[in-house]
Amino acid sequence: MADEPLPTKGPAENQKPFLTARERSLANLKPIRPGQCLNPSGNNGFKRRQELIAKILREPDDEPDAIEPGKSRIRNVVLAMARAAKDGDAGAGKTLIEQFAGKARQQVEIGGPDGGPITMANLTTEELRKMLEAQLAQPDVEETSADEPPSGTGEPTT
Repeated sequence: MADEPLPTKGPAENQKPFLTARERSLANLKPIRPGQCLNPSGNNGFKRRQELIAKILREPDDEPDAIEPGKSRIRNVVLAMARAAKDGDAGAGKTLIEQFAGKARQQVEIGGPDGGPITMANLTTEELRKMLEAQLAQPDVEETSADEPPSGTGEPTT
């Protein structure tokens, strides 16, 4: 009995090694070959959903609580949002303005020290990261006022 090998914790020669769930998951990954397209039809269902929603919104709204029965649902949705905005719902007002005039542009300027050019020659990744964080932390971002149109034409919109 003294000559028998001691049992080991590892798998026997004919058994697969023990893998964690993450290791098994990573083992199932297959690299993408050059030129391979994983979604050749380009169909993710977005266009189909978009067309369905547009069709539903164009249909006449025959609900008993419709603002204008018989008119399109989209018209009733917009009218309801306009009434909510008029009654003080800031979210409804913001949504209406963004849909009508577009979202206001927010300009961010990133520059080097004292507004000069950013020099990146011979910088380490950590130095670049610190420079970017410092620029993003600066609170001097100019925002447009409510009186200025987002297009930047200088003329108030009606």
